[in-house]
Amino acid sequence: MECQGLVRFSPVADVVEVIAEPRDLADWLDLAVGADLDVELVENTETTGTAEKRRVLVVDDDSDITEIIESYLLLKYDDISVTTAQSVEAAVTALRSDAFDCIVSDLQMPAISGLDFLKIVRKEDSNIPFLLFTARGSETVASEAIKNNITGYVLKSNDPDQFDQLAQQIRSAVGLT
Repeated sequence: MECQGLVRFSPVADVVEVIAEPRDLADWLDLAVGADLDVELVENTETTGTAEKRRVLVVDDDSDITEIIESYLLLKYDDISVTTAQSVEAAVTALRSDAFDCIVSDLQMPAISGLDFLKIVRKEDSNIPFLLFTARGSETVASEAIKNNITGYVLKSNDPDQFDQLAQQIRSAVGLT
């Protein structure tokens, strides 16, 4: 990044200084992440309305959350199957090998955010439903998500109804309601 004129490193002070405009740095990081995680989605050969079960990919670095969502959806709905991933990298691997009808992603994860994951997915498929399920929502995040064709946005909370809200958004996005 130093040779790109984005940062300056001082080995004496052991400090990295950002010298680029924040937007330029963000754009460069988006390109780097997207190039690093090039994803080709497996085409879903089922047409909406004919698949026996809708396949949902749930991505969150907190395995407790993915287990709760998976258990909740599988207990309440027999027309949904769930695959979980604890990182964007693992999700990309899943997307390369299996077709999904919907993606649910946390926003803040180590290395690559859910928003960056959305951007990566949208480069390949502008139509697959993509929901953010996050505890850290903001106007800026919502605005960026909308620019990238987000399907839905559910805030994590201590309210057990959050899983009902998420399930309803998933079911609506995949044509089950």
